[in-house]
Amino acid sequence: MGTAKQTRRKRSFINLPVLLVLGMGVCGIVTGFVSYKLGDAALEGVTQPETNPTQKLISKSPDTTNDQPTAKFTPVDIAQTAKETRIYIQNQQKRTENKNQPDANAVPPETDDSPEADPEKKP
Repeated sequence: MGTAKQTRRKRSFINLPVLLVLGMGVCGIVTGFVSYKLGDAALEGVTQPETNPTQKLISKSPDTTNDQPTAKFTPVDIAQTAKETRIYIQNQQKRTENKNQPDANAVPPETDDSPEADPEKKP
């Protein structure tokens, strides 16, 4: 047989986690309610635009009997895109090669290897 203290400990061992879970649930519900009210107040007066910008991409064809719009879709020509990309890369490589080559009409920079440039050196 257990004493009164042992039965209280057993009850508190069960009651405390249950109370903790209930407290967490109540806090979650209260937080959700407050968040909902704050979000609702923040969005007060905000409306959706009257026109949908994506409607510009959709055209209605005259032969359709129902009012379902059809979307214009034109696939990308991969061969043309690859050709344009290769040409662009080649042009970029030519530009960098031209920048790295010295200009034929440019005067070469003077070097300080001449004996006149350094008076301490004797010929």
